[in-house]
Amino acid sequence: MSVTDSGADHSPAGEHPLAEVLPTLGWMALERVGVDGFRPLMRPPPWFTVFADTTGADSTVQLAEPGSFLEAFLQQAEIFWAMPGEGTLNSGPWCEGGDASGQAFRALAVRREGCCVLMIERLGDEFEHHLGQLQVAREIALKAENLEEEVRRRTEAIRCREEELAHRLLAAAGLRDEETGAHVRRIGLYSASMAEAMGWDQERVDEIRLAAPMHDIGKIGIPDRIFRKPGRLNAGEWAIMRTHSELGARMLEGSSVPMLKLAAEIAHYHHERYDGTGYPARLRGQEIPVSARIVAIVDVYDALIHPRVYKAPMPEDEVIRMMSRGCGTHFDPVTFEIFMDLLPTLRDIRLANPDDPAESALRRRLFQSSLAVTDRRWPP
Repeated sequence: MSVTDSGADHSPAGEHPLAEVLPTLGWMALERVGVDGFRPLMRPPPWFTVFADTTGADSTVQLAEPGSFLEAFLQQAEIFWAMPGEGTLNSGPWCEGGDASGQAFRALAVRREGCCVLMIERLGDEFEHHLGQLQVAREIALKAENLEEEVRRRTEAIRCREEELAHRLLAAAGLRDEETGAHVRRIGLYSASMAEAMGWDQERVDEIRLAAPMHDIGKIGIPDRIFRKPGRLNAGEWAIMRTHSELGARMLEGSSVPMLKLAAEIAHYHHERYDGTGYPARLRGQEIPVSARIVAIVDVYDALIHPRVYKAPMPEDEVIRMMSRGCGTHFDPVTFEIFMDLLPTLRDIRLANPDDPAESALRRRLFQSSLAVTDRRWPP
């Protein structure tokens, strides 16, 4: 940074009228002279040595080191000063000096009454305090962001554990149930699509996706002499078979895990009917939890449209006609309307998750004695 002494009087009498005031405010004023020179309009304050080594006014100085922030601002200022009219261009704050001991400044390029003036302000303790507050706020925000990410990771870990728990429970039940693994998976996906369409938040949607497949888990508690009976069940046997909903609820209830609470609710009430003729509690209408109303619909849809060891599949249009006759008696009309609106989506889920042929063949062998059964009632 160079200084050219013009030989002018450096006494306070030759200085700008604001020369006594501006230093107390942390300012230094310079008038632009020539292409890249500046003439101090006041006696430079001690901190001005950061930019130029001068002790008085009327010395022409060159301020900016190549590549510095101030050089970049002065390039903008040259364009600004060349414009007509009056105005001010603000550099915003910057730090001069790359280490922690650097000082903070800001500059104003002023165009007034034909004069081009550069004002440099040293931002003092108040700014540094404000900067410190900003840094503290940034650190707090960063900690909050890290905490949020940690909560997300832990929530995801909990969700994975819940999913593994659900899969293990279903695997245990599937060893003796005639339903395929693809069936229970589809029930979860159907239910999640329905819940999302009904405005559930994503956490609850994920919960019903895992909970709905456990709707028939209570069948694991039904005696083999009834569960595997090849012929028609008598009234007493049907009464025992129907206890699977209460058995499932007892297996799942009492947990603090929201997904298992929801699974217990679904297992308990998914055989209730909208008109109050279902089981086990003969609830009607809005008394039936909405989760159970969802599963009641999608379970029947999937069971009818797919083959089982004891029945052939039904065409989808026939399934829809049959289910439509149950709207308002078996099924909640509002929930059934949402089901109908989502039918293309549910069809896509069904086609993307077909039954495994090998699994189906194994179940046919295990339930060979049930093939002659033609009068199992719908729904079971």
